[in-house]
Amino acid sequence: MNEWKGRVVEMERKYVLFSPVGKTDPWRNGRDGALLHIVRHYQPEHVTLFFTESLWEGINEGFAHKEYDWETIIKSISPNSSVDIVVKHVDRPHDYDGYMHVFRQYIEKLEEMFPHHTILLNVTSGTPQMGTTLCLEYITFPDEKICIQVASPRQASNIGVAVSHPDRQKEDLAIVNENEKHAAPRYKELEIRSFHEAIIRGQMKSLIANFDYGAALRTIEREKGFRNRKVLMRELREMTEDIQLHRVFEPIRKPHYSEDLEKALFHYLLLEMHHRREDVAEVLIRVKSIAEFIIEKYIESNHPNVFVKKQEKLYLALTEENRPFIDRYKRKLAQKGQTFRKDLFIGLPALIDILEILEGKSTFYRHAKQIEKINSLRNKIAHRLEPLNLDENKQYKMIDEAVKATKQLLVIQYPNIDEEDFRYLHTFNKKIEGLL
Repeated sequence: MNEWKGRVVEMERKYVLFSPVGKTDPWRNGRDGALLHIVRHYQPEHVTLFFTESLWEGINEGFAHKEYDWETIIKSISPNSSVDIVVKHVDRPHDYDGYMHVFRQYIEKLEEMFPHHTILLNVTSGTPQMGTTLCLEYITFPDEKICIQVASPRQASNIGVAVSHPDRQKEDLAIVNENEKHAAPRYKELEIRSFHEAIIRGQMKSLIANFDYGAALRTIEREKGFRNRKVLMRELREMTEDIQLHRVFEPIRKPHYSEDLEKALFHYLLLEMHHRREDVAEVLIRVKSIAEFIIEKYIESNHPNVFVKKQEKLYLALTEENRPFIDRYKRKLAQKGQTFRKDLFIGLPALIDILEILEGKSTFYRHAKQIEKINSLRNKIAHRLEPLNLDENKQYKMIDEAVKATKQLLVIQYPNIDEEDFRYLHTFNKKIEGLL
């Protein structure tokens, strides 16, 4: 079978055509040029013809293409087609960038005027730069577009074949129509969506590697024909919502995990995610809250009766049983020039002081102390809205060590955490990459 014989045009679909016009249009040697051939077989409701000023005016040519009655020619084979003629001066006609923005302008206009139509792009007529630009248009914005290529009836180059002339257009049109009446179609719909999908896959992999699941979701939502689109959207939407709503990831909800463990692990994974994305301010704000939660649970587990909670806030238990500890804590505060108050709210610095009184410089205490080192840096952002200077005093290294210390606190407090769960986001990313 002749590979250039196009499939039967889906006449129930509605088409519009954007076509550059070249020297072989509207016909040559008694046969359709690419433009006319597409109109003949697709019967578009509208045709936008793009002429360079030099072709329209006949600059350096034997005649001007403006001398053709383009609307009459097109309506003679597609009576219901409306015709719009665009003539543009192109500064750099041999530059591939010369047509990109102007083509996009007129194609966007067609999208607005005909939102439910398929746009045909003639990639044969005009210069190679024009055809390439239209192929790139399709690769970048593929929805409801088809690139059409038309072969020469000679199955060879058109070089040396006599061109048409407007002085005899009526007679020539009749000859062309007769010759095309029984001739096989020469159009071919180019299967170049794979190039577009390759670009999208690259973009998606980059976004996923950066844990930017929201942007990946918005990208795939626009790609209606993308392979595994529904599964990808479901997975990415669930991940995005879990992160936005602070909803613990389902795979780390396990029967042997307590609710506190699940929450602490989930928030540590988010902390690590922001750290890998170098969202430094977000890391600084999060790390203190996570550390406070883990240290509080550690003290409650290993040293019960030290704390009481009032309206979800933590205070020291002022009981007879706790008096020896309270006395030691008062002396600790006095050494720092601070005064003990019964209504003192227990934050990160107080938790670390309490740890030292209870356990001395234990391994858990040393990791907690590593986090305290960046507390003043965190307060600059959270309370005083000051900018960061990561080169100052090796601040980024301190932040990196604080994130690592948070993981160690988590492992000590919850020794039954499965190591694989610390790699959950990486496992998820591999899953998405597989679907891509």
